[in-house]
Amino acid sequence: MNNKEHRRERIKELKIKSKINCICKTWNQVINCIEVDSFISIEDTIRISEEVYNKIDKLPNQEKINTDVELNLDKVANLEEVFKIFFDENAIVLHYEDRECGAIKIKVEDFFKYLDSIAEFCKFKEGYSDLVLVDENLKYGICVERYEYFNKLFVWY
Repeated sequence: MNNKEHRRERIKELKIKSKINCICKTWNQVINCIEVDSFISIEDTIRISEEVYNKIDKLPNQEKINTDVELNLDKVANLEEVFKIFFDENAIVLHYEDRECGAIKIKVEDFFKYLDSIAEFCKFKEGYSDLVLVDENLKYGICVERYEYFNKLFVWY
């Protein structure tokens, strides 16, 4: 790798690090459980994202729900009891900027505790992205996939 390529790569790394630090600072004002080490690589994020959407396309238990964000979040919040068995585990949250800095690992318990803030941060509330919590190996997950006239709720465990 020549100097120019090395500099370009270093600038890319610094931009990612800066974005991660900014997100940590923002999240920690509300959630206080995100650190620089909470982020997974962009490559792993892309892989997991692709695997999630491939998996949900094949799931038989797809629930069509309306597009009302608060009702969607209530449906997700009602899954807390089912997911209590995973509370101590880390899971991946995909978010609006995950292709720029990586998805975030958080405890499943924190996902439910801060669901409203996470939905806002992920831009789910604004209609820009889906709400996704998934185990790194896809053994369990929750996804509210947004469509124009309806949403779909996918749950597996």
